Amino acid sequence: MPAFRISPPLAALGLFVVVAIGFGIWFALQKAPLPLVISEQTTVVTTPVDERGRIDYETPWNDILGRGVKPESNAMVALTRVIGPRPEGGRGMHADWWKRIGAEEPPEDGEYLTEPLKWLNDQIANDIGEETIRRQAVMDEEDRLRNEPWTTADSPHFAEWLKANDKPLSLVAEAVKLPHYFHPIIARDKDGNKGDLLGALLPYVQKMRYIASILTVRAMWNLGEGRADLAWADVMTIHRLGGLMIQNPNTLIEYLVGVAIRTIAMANMVKVVREAMPDSDRLELWRKDFNDKLDGPNWEKMIGVYERYMGLDSIMSIMKSVEEKTKSMFEGDKEMEAIHKLRGGIDWNDVLITYNGHFDVLTEETVKLTRFEATYEQRQAAKAALDNLERSITAQVPNTPSQRIAQILTKLFLPAMTKVAFAGLRLQQQTTFVDLMFKLEADRIRKGVYPATLTEMQAPRDVFTGEPILYKRLPNGYYLHSFGQNKTDDFKEQLESATTGDDVLVKIIRK
Repeated sequence: MPAFRISPPLAALGLFVVVAIGFGIWFALQKAPLPLVISEQTTVVTTPVDERGRIDYETPWNDILGRGVKPESNAMVALTRVIGPRPEGGRGMHADWWKRIGAEEPPEDGEYLTEPLKWLNDQIANDIGEETIRRQAVMDEEDRLRNEPWTTADSPHFAEWLKANDKPLSLVAEAVKLPHYFHPIIARDKDGNKGDLLGALLPYVQKMRYIASILTVRAMWNLGEGRADLAWADVMTIHRLGGLMIQNPNTLIEYLVGVAIRTIAMANMVKVVREAMPDSDRLELWRKDFNDKLDGPNWEKMIGVYERYMGLDSIMSIMKSVEEKTKSMFEGDKEMEAIHKLRGGIDWNDVLITYNGHFDVLTEETVKLTRFEATYEQRQAAKAALDNLERSITAQVPNTPSQRIAQILTKLFLPAMTKVAFAGLRLQQQTTFVDLMFKLEADRIRKGVYPATLTEMQAPRDVFTGEPILYKRLPNGYYLHSFGQNKTDDFKEQLESATTGDDVLVKIIRK
């Protein structure tokens, strides 16, 4: 019986099929993502899973933020009664947002804070003319009145506007005395479905800054009219508002807005003390107000929990995108193109674990850097650790696509974190200067002259340089000066300049 033989062409075809199948399986395995393991090491949060099949970070985030907060103790609830249900016009907050703060949406036609352009539009139409010119004129006028004391005679229209806003501004003063500030994070798309946390709206947050701006205009009006105590009350309302946002931030954005508001408050404190020249009793009352300060932020929560959740939620979104979308959809975004190219070899569990490890270091060192009681040496060590983290991530040559993805994602978040930490240090330096201002004014009242040096003041050292604070007595006042983060003299004793670059400055110069 003749032996069965496979012809060479058929054998070649068979070999080709086997190789092709084998390569296809290999390629499929390379492109198929490894299953995601839900655990404390990877996703940190293990429940709940939402309708998208992703960890629902929004729920535990808001559970932590809102723990122990009641509607009657939440300044955010009271402030919605000042701003109204549509802080930016158009669409208001999602129903889940109101449910989270435990309050009903206020009516559309409430007696809310009005911006000057809207209120003054009819008032000054005949005085100024067409709307574009009028808009710029109102903005310029507001900016002028915000910076120096003024009287009703200087700007009668703005004085009337402030009177018309008396009720909502009084509500602000009461709201900021409450112990909590809870602004839920609710991410919804236009159809009301859950979206990425990065897409959550924060429309009320920027309105907080505008409240501070309006109160500044009124403080300068009260100061110009000789109502020093009312001016101080407005400034303390700004101070407390910023403090609430710093102590209870939901996001880095809210923290930065809180820092900006407190910076505004302290700049205004200097102006009120400079112009009012309070006697010793009033100065002591104001000093006690200022020293009734809230604690700083809980960095373990703000970075270690809230911002970590934001990052992990973003990784979940990216993971889904690179699995479902084609490369063409990412054209123009180099980072996403790189991730898509590497997608076949990505172990997302490794990505999450590496990312969490970076956040552990970031949280720990930020806490050390920004502690009020930290020494200069401790801050330098923490800064060096953060710099090393950034350098190691940037310089690292990843061994796996997973490490490359973790590197890309951490590099996206790290600069913002370090920037926020140094904003906190600037605020600490300014707070130290205002503390010293009260001591220097008390010394002037007792002795009739400012001291020649800070030797007797027991002043802490400059947080940025570790050196003694720069102080100079002038014929008509003094200034306190820090070179700031860049450790370069941007001020250069330009006493009349309104900008000082990176420097931190407090000056009392009386005419």
